[in-house]
Amino acid sequence: MTAMSRTDEPEQGEDLADALVDLLQRVPRDEALALIVQRPADEVAAALVRLEDDRLEELLPAVPPERLVALMAREETSDAVDLLQRLPAQRRAALLERLPVADAARLRRLLGYPHDSAGGRMSDRFLALRDDLTVEQARASLVDRGDAPELQGVFYGYVVDATGRLVGVTSMRDLLLQRGERRLVDLMDREVKRAHVVDDVEALARRFEEHRYLALPVVDADERLVGVIRASDALAIAREESTEDMQLMVGLPGDERTFTPWAVSVRRRLPWLVLNVGTAMAAAATIGAFEETIAAATALVVFLPVISSQGGNAGLQTLTVTLRDLALGVIDGRDAARAVGRASLVATVNGAVVGTLIGAIGWLWKRDVTIALLAGAATLLNQVAAAVAGILLPLGLRWLRMDPALASSILLTTIADIVGFVLFLGMASWLL
Repeated sequence: MTAMSRTDEPEQGEDLADALVDLLQRVPRDEALALIVQRPADEVAAALVRLEDDRLEELLPAVPPERLVALMAREETSDAVDLLQRLPAQRRAALLERLPVADAARLRRLLGYPHDSAGGRMSDRFLALRDDLTVEQARASLVDRGDAPELQGVFYGYVVDATGRLVGVTSMRDLLLQRGERRLVDLMDREVKRAHVVDDVEALARRFEEHRYLALPVVDADERLVGVIRASDALAIAREESTEDMQLMVGLPGDERTFTPWAVSVRRRLPWLVLNVGTAMAAAATIGAFEETIAAATALVVFLPVISSQGGNAGLQTLTVTLRDLALGVIDGRDAARAVGRASLVATVNGAVVGTLIGAIGWLWKRDVTIALLAGAATLLNQVAAAVAGILLPLGLRWLRMDPALASSILLTTIADIVGFVLFLGMASWLL
């Protein structure tokens, strides 16, 4: 298995970058631009890639071209590509023209890959050694390139043939301890785990989580070595995806942050709030349909929010687990029946306990056995219905080729409210 890790920045450098990120995020635009121009380039480069998306898109187009050139020279290649993608096309092209020819060509090649692919997130700084080299020649090559960025923190070298195809991997330990006349082709490990440039980054992040890779080499369609994905990159991808899913659950864009401009937040949130008005009115209309029943037994009103909230909570618990398992590739549509069965069993046990508790409280409060039984039974059935919805909603959205997290909590809450009201008030109409 291959491995290669990025050298950690000195602790003091990290502290400086953290402080600068905080400053750039909070201060007025002109003051932030002055900091970008005046502070050391290494510090600014490390801070820019950690800014919130909206703030970065506000600042980056206004940074002077000569300063951007200096920052690009100090950025990790994948981070430089990320910054370039946020510039308008005309500005990006002009900036690439100002960079050294070799650097510009490398960045243009990486910009050609989709952002959500391994090619779009990989670094092109890696250690490659020809398979026809001897150990002694490989050592001499390392000495000649001792200060190269791709050699920082390297534990393994990737072995390629004359055409650049990935054929093996060797450890630094072997290069130090093996006899100098031995050839790399004889001592390398030919079983190399790899990623392809078109691989989805979410799937890659799951591979890193499952196998604990330090890095994976990235190859093109002809199996030529073109880059490397490091564990730190995979962690960043997983963090982005989990944040996006969490926010989509409640109808927020995945890239919204605390300091996103208020007008942008309003524009993005308002449609979902308007949608929520519609779903709330549907729940209210359900209650209105049982107006006569409620008028005959006003005590029923007391239990409506209890039943709906219990169903909503049970459903959200199931929904959260389902979204996680979908993101990790643990379940898919073929597992729907088994997942629904398990969720129903859990909800039945929990619903029986909670329903009994609510029924007992209802009896002690109102001294009405019928209302107590209705509240308990509705709680149990609503928890089961909400749990099933917590499975079927994200699976259904995935089947429709939509993001499973997309406003799913809003839809689930509506289902729990309406089902709970219909069960409770429907049974009450029949019995009372």
